[in-house]
Amino acid sequence: MSDKTYLSVATATFMSEGDFEAFRSKSATFNSEEALAYLKENGQMNFSIVRADDDQAVRAMLIWEYENREAWQRCQEFWTSWFKYENNYVAKATFVRGECLFDWDQG
Repeated sequence: MSDKTYLSVATATFMSEGDFEAFRSKSATFNSEEALAYLKENGQMNFSIVRADDDQAVRAMLIWEYENREAWQRCQEFWTSWFKYENNYVAKATFVRGECLFDWDQG
C-alpha cells in the first residue's frame, strides 16, 4: 500500500452558466454531512471546485484528494453513484489521476 496522496483532477467545460450552476447545486447535495463523514472515514481528504477565471468559457477544475490510491478505490462506489441521478447540465470533462509525486507538504 502506497502512502502517497492520490489525486483525481478533472477539467470541465460547461455549455452555459446555467449548466455550471446545476452542476454546483448537485455537488452541494452530494457533499452532505453524512456523505462527508463516509468519505473521510474511507480516506478522502478533500473535494474542491475551482471556477476558471476566464470570460471565454464556463470552465472549472474539480479536485478529489485521497490519502492514497486504496482510499480512492474505496470511495468510488459513492462517486460513481453520481451518474445514477438525472443530470440537469451538459459538460465535457477530462480526467487525470495519479499519485502526488511532489508537494510542499510531502517534499
